[in-house]
Amino acid sequence: MRIKPKILLVSIASLALFACDTKPSLAQGQPPSAPTAKNVDVEVGARGFVPNHVALNKGQRSTLTFKRTSKEGCAKKVVFPDLEIEKDLPLGESVEIEIPTGQSRTLLFQCGMGMYKSHVLITES
Repeated sequence: MRIKPKILLVSIASLALFACDTKPSLAQGQPPSAPTAKNVDVEVGARGFVPNHVALNKGQRSTLTFKRTSKEGCAKKVVFPDLEIEKDLPLGESVEIEIPTGQSRTLLFQCGMGMYKSHVLITES
């Protein structure tokens, strides 16, 4: 029995495609991959926080990095009232705050005097 070269080539290519499929599937009991971490830089200047709001995905590991760039203004610290977090913002230094994203909600953050206000919105992705 003689196999035509065209059929043989198609057969080999098909086998190669199936053999090289290394992606795990949910049917095989593999959990979906976790969302990647999100890091957001927040500049703290004479006019407040930039960006003035941050959107994060629920369940996504997230960190905000605050950096005060101006001596002007009252933003010498950042306060997250709902999280009971208060951190000093030394001029020119980065200060990281990990944000818990286990539930959908809005978290207020502000300067120490409450004059500059902003928020983090945590939603389903």
